[in-house]
Amino acid sequence: MSIRTDVLDDLERLAQTNGNLVEVARDLLKYIDVPTANDRHNVTSESIVQTFIERYKTDLSEEHFTYLQHVLGQDFDVQDDLVVVHEITPTADDPHNITSLLADGGIGRVWLAQDKQVQREVVIKQLLPSYQDREGA
Repeated sequence: MSIRTDVLDDLERLAQTNGNLVEVARDLLKYIDVPTANDRHNVTSESIVQTFIERYKTDLSEEHFTYLQHVLGQDFDVQDDLVVVHEITPTADDPHNITSLLADGGIGRVWLAQDKQVQREVVIKQLLPSYQDREGA
């Protein structure tokens, strides 16, 4: 597999800005395949970067490989970790057509959607799984 120019450009930008693990993972996520909702497991920042390295290992320069290994070795607060969850899965019965992710925060996500029933844009708030079962949430 040959690495695309846009991937290299993003990787070079990340290396120059010296982003932390979560920032790097968020940017690299678009270049890897993540498990589907049926897999029912979360993907962490560390696994995103590791998957990216595995996918592109033959195409990465030594400099980029070393940078990604350095990013993996960084200490970071687990509370700040990027976690990919596939909890919102539109169905044929769902009146919402999710168009984009607006925000990704500490306890949840905010999605922009088109509501077919009221024919207007709406915002959908989603709690991360770890906060859904808390009492009073």
